[in-house]
Amino acid sequence: MNYQYKKYIPSGNLTALVIGIPKSKNERIIINNKIIKKEQVEQVGFISPDINNPQLIMAGGEFCGNATRSAINYYLNNKPGNIRIKVSSVPQKILGGIDKKCQTWVEMPVYKRNFIKIINNSIAIVRLYGITHLIISSSKISKEKAYNLLKKYNLLNEKSAGVIFYQKLNKNYYKITPIVFVKSVNTFFCETACGSGSAALGIYINYKNNSISKISIIQPSNMIIDVFSTIKKDKIEKVIISGQVF
Repeated sequence: MNYQYKKYIPSGNLTALVIGIPKSKNERIIINNKIIKKEQVEQVGFISPDINNPQLIMAGGEFCGNATRSAINYYLNNKPGNIRIKVSSVPQKILGGIDKKCQTWVEMPVYKRNFIKIINNSIAIVRLYGITHLIISSSKISKEKAYNLLKKYNLLNEKSAGVIFYQKLNKNYYKITPIVFVKSVNTFFCETACGSGSAALGIYINYKNNSISKISIIQPSNMIIDVFSTIKKDKIEKVIISGQVF
């Protein structure tokens, strides 16, 4: 089983992208397990070598915002520009690119309606294509607590689900600790950064306050992911995440 891969660091979230997409899901999982065992990566994706047909499939079949930004970086060869890319768990191609400030961005695949469930004043569930996040305002953080929350709210059967512990620092700045479970590859990581989790928090804050369109989120890596969101009359129009990829 021969394969080559590249490592990327999107906002601190170490990611491996395998060049080539095996047709067998089992083969993808085997490669995923080998790379995770060998490297200190948090996720593994598979990309098409055809630069005219950008495509990313995650080992677990989930959607991953940071892996998508890494793939965009690969296809654009770290140069400014835009592409449309097919990603796992999303029916349509999504738009992404690198801007003139070398920030890699992607328009997140979101449900236009019925995307959020408010549990109480400190907990909400936000659904995106391929991943669901439970958002909770709390300074008491642990993997055990995250697992129990996913179990309590029946999220362990999702393809991928995360708990995003967050703290507000000031008006438009937040800090998160994301803990993400991917069912098919049985991984449960305290992520160093989480693109989809950042997007979910941005959606929640915008929905709750009905005014803020941009927030900056400090990741556990101490790097920042900016979230731009537009929600009107309980309908999401657009969500974009942006940040550095090395």
